[in-house]
Amino acid sequence: AGIALLAFNQGRQSGRVRSSLWSSFRRFGGATLVCLCVGIGMAIGVTRGLVSPLNDLTTAVRRLGAGDWQARAAVHRPDEIGELATAFGEMSRQLARVDEMKDEFITTVSHDLRNPLGAISMAARYLKSPPLVLTPEMSSQVVDTILLSTARLKNMVDNILDEKKKKKGGLASQRDPFSV
Repeated sequence: AGIALLAFNQGRQSGRVRSSLWSSFRRFGGATLVCLCVGIGMAIGVTRGLVSPLNDLTTAVRRLGAGDWQARAAVHRPDEIGELATAFGEMSRQLARVDEMKDEFITTVSHDLRNPLGAISMAARYLKSPPLVLTPEMSSQVVDTILLSTARLKNMVDNILDEKKKKKGGLASQRDPFSV
């Protein structure tokens, strides 16, 4: 049997270990740094890909809220954000159509209300300062014009209010058969 003597130089071994650790750190640290940079770059890209369309949609919503019925979000994507932008665009188009219909309705109603109001105004001026001597028959005709015109006004207003009640479900429509 023999005796083995092991001897080592602590400084030399320590240097080898440090050199080996430093080499590993450079390899793995460099790979880690590259992965970290790639990960951050991908996160920024994904974030921009999500945030940018949402910002466009938010801008369009604010424009619509301010009354710009032409507001659309320029977002064309095959995902949920794209579906939301498409639905928003359709809603915006429908609101524009409703606003156009409202304007047409106001124009029509204003015109239709102006005729009976004009007749009432003319009859009232005639009663106030008649161009001729007012006979009871003429006076009755002028009052009849006022009554007829106010009845027409009341009928128009009632029809508008009834339509609103029907829309809210507070008034049922009655359908009766009739021959043509």
